[in-house]
Parts: sequence; C-alpha cells; structure tokens
Amino acid sequence: MTSFLDDLPDDELEDGPDGGDANCVVHHAELVRPLDQRLQDIRDVEEELYQEAIETLNSVACWSKINPEDGEVPPEWIATLGREAAEIRFRIAKAAWLPTAKAPVGIRVAEHVVMGIAKARALQKQPPAFAMVFVTMPSPQLEEMEVKE
Repeated sequence: MTSFLDDLPDDELEDGPDGGDANCVVHHAELVRPLDQRLQDIRDVEEELYQEAIETLNSVACWSKINPEDGEVPPEWIATLGREAAEIRFRIAKAAWLPTAKAPVGIRVAEHVVMGIAKARALQKQPPAFAMVFVTMPSPQLEEMEVKE
C-alpha cells in the first residue's frame, strides 16, 4: 500500500524531531481492525458487564442471609469469597434492605443491564420476523366512453 507521501519529492517532506518524517501518515488499514475482531471486542465488554451485573444481583439476593443492623460480614462469605469481595457483597445485601426510594441506583442499573443483555441475546437466536401484509384496494371506477371507429 502506498500513501500520498510516496508521490511527493523528498525535499517537500519535513524531518521530525527524531529525524523521521514529521508528515508521517498511518495507513487506514493499520487503524481499522477487521469487523469480526471489533465485534468480538464488543462481545467481551458485553460479557464483562453482564457478569458484573449478575454478581451485583447475586449479592442483592443474599439480603435475607444477613441482619441489616449487624455490622459484621458473615465469616462464611469471607472464607468463600475473600475479605474484599465479601465486604462488597455485604454492602450490597445491606442496601437491598432499604426501601426502593432509598436504595442505590446501582441495583436498578444492574437489573436493567442483565435484562437488556438477556433480551438482546434471546433476540439474536430468533429467526427474523417477517410480516405479511395484504392490501386490497377497490378497482378504480372509470367513466364509460364511447368508442369511435
């Protein structure tokens, strides 16, 4: 592949601070990755968001396993998840005890993320829907005309 710089005489190119061409052009093909790689990147980000939202909702589902007035993280959570993850789960489960108006918005966001991704994945598996529409129109009424031979 060539760039427009290949057609310019060498005396029209400026030297950059490191001795290279200051007018260096990166070819378009070097910037744009193939579509399948970009789609895979999007799927990876989607999966990461989905897993984080699922973890949040799993923590919300643990609300009945704690006492909201208790400030202690359950020891079995620490043993299973580790100290940091157990504390995060405890905070989220404690927030699940709050009324809806006072609950952190993150719980609703996690719910919407899970539902949105689940719906999108379900729609991808369905065949495209085709709508068959039949339109009936009355035939035009034309005046009678005399035909002259």
